[in-house]
Amino acid sequence: MAKKQTTITDIKTLGEFIKWQADRRKKSLRAFALECEIEITIMSKFRWHGIKDEYGGKPIGDPALDFILALAKATGTDACTVLALTARDKLDIDPEARLLAQTIAELPSETRKLVKDIIINRTYAP
Repeated sequence: MAKKQTTITDIKTLGEFIKWQADRRKKSLRAFALECEIEITIMSKFRWHGIKDEYGGKPIGDPALDFILALAKATGTDACTVLALTARDKLDIDPEARLLAQTIAELPSETRKLVKDIIINRTYAP
């Protein structure tokens, strides 16, 4: 059975974002960390445990600003979006909406126009 591909709407945490970005590049976590110029130990902690250690260990805490900026720069993602993934309960920013908007902005102009017409003008009729 084929592994389900992660999509933008699946991303709810910083760890899921890191995995998604590494998978999109077909890179291991180590290679992706190197591309981002982030230490693998730090990248791995946030990939596997997120901000709160879900395995019962000591909470990891929030990532440093340097981490957020490096990840944002390497992935071409707005730093505010990466920050929103780390502090979802503290900020009034929807990272899913920001990631979706960024993906739409990267579409070819004709496709982007079609998406805009669907969203704004509600011209799509199945």
